[in-house]
Amino acid sequence: MENTERKYFDDAMCDYADVYDGDKPLMIVSSGKSALAYETVAMLAERSNLNLVLKVLRCEDGFLHEHALVSSKSFGKGVDYSLAASRLLDEAKAGEINRGELQYYLGRMLGYELADIFEFMGSAVARNCPCDCCGGAFVPESYFDSE
Repeated sequence: MENTERKYFDDAMCDYADVYDGDKPLMIVSSGKSALAYETVAMLAERSNLNLVLKVLRCEDGFLHEHALVSSKSFGKGVDYSLAASRLLDEAKAGEINRGELQYYLGRMLGYELADIFEFMGSAVARNCPCDCCGGAFVPESYFDSE
């Protein structure tokens, strides 16, 4: 396992522990970044009775990969964050919400602080990343008008 894949695996295990312990509402792990991390988190989530949604999404490499969206059943007054995140991603693909809205709401569900979310939203990655979690390859002009 190369260093970047190993780091992704280690980070995924830390995120999983945070979701399991109720310290973080949601995590998303991609098979495109690490098949081992994806398979391990999906198996642990299923055995731990966590909310689990498996979804095929586009990664930053431009290709479709399997993703596991995992959330705790006790976090957020019974809201299934994994299902809510899945619906949010579907709404973005359908054009029902814009790229900025997706990044804001997904960032909140992933447990990021507001300042970190807004900093990310202002970055080149947020504007240009083709992955579905950042909003996909299409960047509407209206996104840039709000800056």
